[in-house]
Amino acid sequence: MRRSLDTRGMHIQSGFYIQLMTVIGGVDIKDSVWRVMKHCFSNSLAKQLNWRGINGKTAFHRLRLKDVITEIFIAELFNCQASTLD
Repeated sequence: MRRSLDTRGMHIQSGFYIQLMTVIGGVDIKDSVWRVMKHCFSNSLAKQLNWRGINGKTAFHRLRLKDVITEIFIAELFNCQASTLD
């Protein structure tokens, strides 16, 4: 069943994004997040970001995309746990 994610006013159909993340894949959470981020940002844009926004860069922790990526992985984690319980 699809559920909608509401991330700071941004309406997202989680099913599509979870499928996208599954296609991108990865061997573990860290690798999966790295691959998703690589698809979202060019190298030149990624160089302008860091977590806290230090040295005149944009703070990634304040971007909506951080919330979207977090929600995708949380939703996928719950899906994995639910399927192992069945």
